[in-house]
Amino acid sequence: MRVEMEQAMTQSEHKTHLEDQACSPRPAATAVTVPGGLLDLSAAFESALAAIEKFEPKTEAKTADAGAPAYEGAAGGAVAPVDDARLNALTASLTAQLASAQREVEKWRMEASEIRRNLGRAHAEATQAQADLASIRRMLARAEQDLPQQASRKIVEGLLTGLDTLSTVVDHLMLHEPLTEHGRQAVEMLNTEWRRTLQRVALEPFDAVGLPFDPQRHDIIARIADPMQPNGTVLRQAARGYLFGGRLLRSAQVVVNAAGPTARKQEAEPFDNT
Repeated sequence: MRVEMEQAMTQSEHKTHLEDQACSPRPAATAVTVPGGLLDLSAAFESALAAIEKFEPKTEAKTADAGAPAYEGAAGGAVAPVDDARLNALTASLTAQLASAQREVEKWRMEASEIRRNLGRAHAEATQAQADLASIRRMLARAEQDLPQQASRKIVEGLLTGLDTLSTVVDHLMLHEPLTEHGRQAVEMLNTEWRRTLQRVALEPFDAVGLPFDPQRHDIIARIADPMQPNGTVLRQAARGYLFGGRLLRSAQVVVNAAGPTARKQEAEPFDNT
């Protein structure tokens, strides 16, 4: 019994000694003292191992604390310190990529603006083309309507020379030839009949004598001075004018009064004043 108590006391003292050594910053090798030779070497060895195992975690913790600081990652593990050179290179690369993307965006914006301008011009040109097409259609419609009249106009123009001759003959007979009553009636009937014929084909003769000169309906063939007539008055008519379908077919050939201080007397070929 006494021996067991001595062993327990010896073990307790040894354990306390080991704990004191564990707390020292630079512990020396642990010595196991066997008092009086009564301690079992096997038990002492086991106690020493237990003390060493208890001491090692503290030593490792102190060693870890004394080292370089570690950075914990997202998973809780330690990561290496950040390399400034790599960070600067990455920043420069991202900055260059951003600048390139901005240049591309600006290029696309300019191209989109040009496309909008082209679309505006194309729309204006299309609108003008539609207006031109509508104008051409109206012109074609009028041409189709006028085509029969134009054909008739050419035919009637070919008859004007004969009508002038007939008109001159009738006027001469009525004014200058001594006709019997029956002869005069026949000439009047002829004059009436040919005028009716002209009306049926929408051909209308008009005279200009005594009227002011109208450049839209009269062609001047001569000028003479007549102080008894207003200046610019049609004094004589060489040929009647004609309207066809309400439009001018031929202007009247006229002699116009040019009375005044700058007027010149001009000889006109003699013809009947009708």
